[in-house]
Amino acid sequence: MSAADIRIAAINDITMQPPENPCAVDGLLISRVDNGVLIVGGPKPVFLTGEFARSRLIPLLDQLDGQRDSADLSQATGLTIPELSSALALLHAKRLLQWGPTFTGSEAPETAAALSSRLANSRYFKNPAEAMAHATRNPVRIMGDDPAIDCSALSEQMSLLGINLADREEDLGPRSLTLILGATVPQEALESDTAGAVIHAYTLQGHLVVSSLLRDDLPCHSCFEYAIAEYRDSELYDSSGAQWSADSAYAGRLATSALAGNIASIVLRTAQIKLIRRALVVRLHDGEEFAVQVYSQPSCSTCGIGEAFSDDSVLMYEDQIAFPPADLLDPATHLAHYQPANVELQKPVTAWDSQQFSIGPGDVDDENVLRLLQTLHKTFGFKTDAGNGQYQRYAATGGNLGSPQCDVLVGKGAPGVPPGHYRYDGVNQRLVSFSESVLEIPDGAVQVVLSAGMSRMASKYGTSALRLVHLDAGVTRCHLIAAAIGEGLRPRLHLRSDSEELQRQINRPRMSDPVTCSITFDLVQGHDSDDAGRYPESVAGSRPSRRVQEGVGSELRTNSKGTLKTFLGFADSNADLAASRTIGSSFANLHEGITGRVSHRAWDDRPVSLDTVQQVAARIVTVLADVSSGLFGVTTDFSIVGQNIEGLSPRSWNIGPGGELDPLTTLEEKPLSHAVIQPEYVLAPVLAVATVRMADIARTGKPRAYLDALMDAGTGLYAGWLEMRRIGLEGGVFAGILPDKSVPKLLQGTLWDRRPVLALAMGHPLKDQPLDVPEVH
Repeated sequence: MSAADIRIAAINDITMQPPENPCAVDGLLISRVDNGVLIVGGPKPVFLTGEFARSRLIPLLDQLDGQRDSADLSQATGLTIPELSSALALLHAKRLLQWGPTFTGSEAPETAAALSSRLANSRYFKNPAEAMAHATRNPVRIMGDDPAIDCSALSEQMSLLGINLADREEDLGPRSLTLILGATVPQEALESDTAGAVIHAYTLQGHLVVSSLLRDDLPCHSCFEYAIAEYRDSELYDSSGAQWSADSAYAGRLATSALAGNIASIVLRTAQIKLIRRALVVRLHDGEEFAVQVYSQPSCSTCGIGEAFSDDSVLMYEDQIAFPPADLLDPATHLAHYQPANVELQKPVTAWDSQQFSIGPGDVDDENVLRLLQTLHKTFGFKTDAGNGQYQRYAATGGNLGSPQCDVLVGKGAPGVPPGHYRYDGVNQRLVSFSESVLEIPDGAVQVVLSAGMSRMASKYGTSALRLVHLDAGVTRCHLIAAAIGEGLRPRLHLRSDSEELQRQINRPRMSDPVTCSITFDLVQGHDSDDAGRYPESVAGSRPSRRVQEGVGSELRTNSKGTLKTFLGFADSNADLAASRTIGSSFANLHEGITGRVSHRAWDDRPVSLDTVQQVAARIVTVLADVSSGLFGVTTDFSIVGQNIEGLSPRSWNIGPGGELDPLTTLEEKPLSHAVIQPEYVLAPVLAVATVRMADIARTGKPRAYLDALMDAGTGLYAGWLEMRRIGLEGGVFAGILPDKSVPKLLQGTLWDRRPVLALAMGHPLKDQPLDVPEVH
């Protein structure tokens, strides 16, 4: 049975759909088969299934009419032909080493039996077409040498896996794979026209490093080496500072294991293909694996930032957000998987010394100070069931996992509170003195500084931590302001807070605990004046004491430090950190949505009225217009997906600048059934979605623009959540958002102009779940 015979059998199989929308690209026929993508016509057919094919490849194919050649396809998608060829080469390389043995058609009469046996016992293949993709000859070439990798043993192991090896370049096909061993990459491997995809594997101070090298694409090899050097400097040593040694045979086995996995990350977008490299780093003494991101350095003369984008790293980082595998999206397994991590993250970070000076509600009589303490409790306080030790923030949604952190700077003259630097103890509802230094802030004023526990969140969320902590920061900003206004305070929001001096004063390392927001409260009656919107240019004073260091995190190691520095770079060295804005009318009555009840994820089947949706939409944009700094222009948008709205068929709207609903498109029945990541939100009657204009940020924004857009998304949707609860609806704000494939379907856009970052589900609560749950104090 030849490969062609298998292909015909696969296409004619009654369990499979016939090929749809075939497209010719550089002599390859690409078509959709049985919910997967089949690529044939080259030296090695490939059949791709799973989330990668569903979310990346199929949406691209859906735009094609089956009659376009490579030039037309390039024009239609914005891809260059070399980009498309490189992507296809990597697609082949990605799957090449996942299965053997190789077959030679009529020369191997046992082919059919072996293939049938492999299909029956393999976890990789779901139909003959997928097996066919691995049944044809496409050799692998090994070049170079590494003193810690036994090349002969590695070749033997690969042969046992059924991988066909070649020594000569003329034996390779255009979709073959070249494996380079050792730290030096032969120039002929990079210049070869027939090398196909190139994989680089070498040992470095007791670690095996594996990456993909692709010619004519970002980033270049020098940037790859720079990223590995950063990782080496910070990670490749044990606790004593000694370097690990490696057994050469073990290194060979690990090389085979690493190469047999998913060693390359490809991002296919509607508008273009971007190949983002990751290196797989394996610690040889115990086999533990790490992923190292490789980004293009802005200063690199080889691959630098392209003309179209001023800060491409924003896009590269956002596209590496990984959603959990499908089996973890089932509610039962989802909870079983995440509950231990959630419980750990909800615990208070700092164990306070009982001997430290502190101030609680029973220690002061001033009404404004008591209001401030109650505001902090409603935002950062913890509640717990008696005796079980499982903590949860008082705030019912957003920031429950402990990412927001609170520092309080008190000026002279605050009634009953000595000046200095405090941190809030949410368990015991008190301000704990961190430094007795007198900070130069206005007399009678208190500045609440929010920072993000990014390194702590990375223990669960990895590279997504930067994104999530700024969404949480936006949520917390909204909650704190709403709670303060509800208590009768007048908050003044600082338009910029990313000050190196402020980070130093509160003793929070910028790379692990970046400041996200500052809000000032005037606690002395009559303090307001014409200059109330101003603030001293810097917060002066001595460095805080080191009596308590438990709250100080370590730098986030799951990201390259270079990428973090790009994102967390100061927005503008000349930014006016004194500028502030008094917040008031936009938050009127919003505190009524702050209750002690839990957030529901189930709804009654009653439809939601359009007037209610418009009321929530208006609150979202009104609050955001009052809070957003607007330094980089508006880059966050909000949309409504109506699945069950009274008197209307399913449809979607944009939320306009005045809160009006501008129609987008009509939708099929139950449009959310296959369009949300978390299954508990499939039945939500209404979904409000926050999206970010990635193209605008990349072309015109500065490093903080992306993070500000995330905070705006959190603030806007959380304001909608409070408004929704205030009028009796239920739901939740969640970052599980929409998969990429849902964006054009529901929102009539692309990931460039509508990148989903947060969503709000809402509807009528179940009738057997009462709303009037007592608040926790």
